Amino acid sequence: MIQKTIRVHPSVDALDARLREGMATLTPVSFVSCADVAECRDGEAIISLSGDDEVIRKLPSGNVRCFHLAGAVSREDTGLGGSSIEFAQSERLDKRVRGRALVHQPIPGYSGLRTEPSDEILARCGGNPVWVARPRPASSLDVVSVSLPKLATGDILFDYFHRSRFFQVLPLLHFLREVTAGTGWDNPPLRACLMLDDPNLHWPSYGF
Repeated sequence: MIQKTIRVHPSVDALDARLREGMATLTPVSFVSCADVAECRDGEAIISLSGDDEVIRKLPSGNVRCFHLAGAVSREDTGLGGSSIEFAQSERLDKRVRGRALVHQPIPGYSGLRTEPSDEILARCGGNPVWVARPRPASSLDVVSVSLPKLATGDILFDYFHRSRFFQVLPLLHFLREVTAGTGWDNPPLRACLMLDDPNLHWPSYGF
């Protein structure tokens, strides 16, 4: 298995430390700072967290994959919720979410994306695009409008990976799995947990 180095602009410190640790556990990656996106070389991948859309125009030509967070500064007056995250029927998406609509908890700092004619919309919320794939001459980039989480004291990464709270991290994990597909890493299969409870049968009621 080969570990892939992922550049982070403007600095690796812009990515929450425990989020970095969690993503490095789930995928074969390490993260390094990248102050100038023009330094990226062919075959590399970069996460752009400055919120400046001009950054993606400075990417060098060639096979450079990019995950770009548009409008990364959180705004407290808006929130994602009250409707489903609707995933497109796109071959780019993992088949486990492809074409599905999943209810989501509110997320502060949400806004829809301004799309370009060539964009492929991967996910919407309330009819607004929140995740698109934007083609480049030899590659593509993922543009997302929902900010990544900052894990508070007591939080664990799994808190952002359950059925009604997942979209802040799902696009990033999807991107990392995509760019590491050729490293020899085998993604785990679907799993299930069977739990057998043991009630006290001497009592006439159970659970209260």
